Amino acid sequence: INAEDMGIIVSVLIEEKHFTPLLDTLLQAGLSDPQNDAANCSSVVMHGLIRGLGHKLPEPTARKYFEILVDAVSKVPANREQVLNGILVSIRNLVKHHTVLCFNALLKYPTPHADNVVKAFHAISSDSGLSSALLQHCLETVLNSQLHEDLIDP
Repeated sequence: INAEDMGIIVSVLIEEKHFTPLLDTLLQAGLSDPQNDAANCSSVVMHGLIRGLGHKLPEPTARKYFEILVDAVSKVPANREQVLNGILVSIRNLVKHHTVLCFNALLKYPTPHADNVVKAFHAISSDSGLSSALLQHCLETVLNSQLHEDLIDP
């Protein structure tokens, strides 16, 4: 059994009411565990949980976790590449379940984008289905947005 299989098993066995408390624990303590193996396993279990149960998150909760995950990207030490990859996969999995919500949240980050936001964009664009959806969403947002405020002449 490998780490990815373990993530799938945990996502199937966990009761829905324990999903968000476990996700909170993984985000707060698991990813920053001083033991590399424990932090790596936490990231694998986290992305397995989000992949398997992310669709059950209500929109406000999904947005909160999306923002926490994007923020977590900037807190991963350079020597923990596998943890970083687990967070980025979790972001991509959450976007698959809550596409428009996550795209809108991503577009609201201030420009120029910080490295963690750029990495989130990159993780999303590495999925062919999500990259075309992201591009389409960005185009629709630009085409349907008021780019400047009309001044009313008194």
